[in-house]
Amino acid sequence: MLIVSVSEYENRWALPDRHSAILWGKARNKLGLKVVLDILEENAKDNNEATKNTAHYLDLIRHLHKEKMYAAIAVKVSALGYTWDENKCLQNVLSIAREAAVLKVGFEIDMEGTSMVGFTLETVKAVTDAGFPVTSAL
Repeated sequence: MLIVSVSEYENRWALPDRHSAILWGKARNKLGLKVVLDILEENAKDNNEATKNTAHYLDLIRHLHKEKMYAAIAVKVSALGYTWDENKCLQNVLSIAREAAVLKVGFEIDMEGTSMVGFTLETVKAVTDAGFPVTSAL
């Protein structure tokens, strides 16, 4: 495994892999800063992709918890099935929100595009109605 110095990512918004993101995040945590990580998957084209993306988000939550990081994850509804099955997408979001709440990892839903604003806001409400904390920036 190639290990790259955190300083090499000083001005990067996207990191090449989870290991690098964790190193970068831990360096920020030492400065007292919370980090928000996103897997950057978008536009799941079918159930297999949405399920895979959901599993990646769940794995990231568990990893952040294990590493005791001061961190949150941000999800995109397009990565979780919005474009082809809104109900499946909502179920995926709720499963991720549930795991984040249980493991006390911050949970955010990214606002993506104009066509998704209404559904994203409805999803944020559904997450809060289910009793899970969520953040979304408009």
